[in-house]
Amino acid sequence: MDTHDTHQAFGYLQCCMDKRFIMQTRMAFEQATGLKDNEYWQESFPGGAALATSLVGEDYATGHGACIYGWSAHGSNCGGQPGVSDAESKERLMKTIESKKLKFPTGKHFALFVTETGVDVKEV
Repeated sequence: MDTHDTHQAFGYLQCCMDKRFIMQTRMAFEQATGLKDNEYWQESFPGGAALATSLVGEDYATGHGACIYGWSAHGSNCGGQPGVSDAESKERLMKTIESKKLKFPTGKHFALFVTETGVDVKEV
């Protein structure tokens, strides 16, 4: 990296607000991206990125330098997606990510799917 480059890459993490998974989702995002906890914005709501119900945070973060995106949802009975299986929740998440990659084509995108057994993280 050029030592004269002062550009700081920031991130954005969208996830479900389920308190069971917030911390492990954040830690997995930080580990996968190398971002520190004060280098990204987090937006949480029921269902997380599998439902993609909010655009406010992602647009705000992008407008302020975010170019690394974490899109997260979880299994293990998501209250924001009642009656939805883990497989269907993950499928919804991946569908959302495809649209986010079109919206933010120059960004790096990470899928984070969380269950009671751990976090599956992959760059997509």
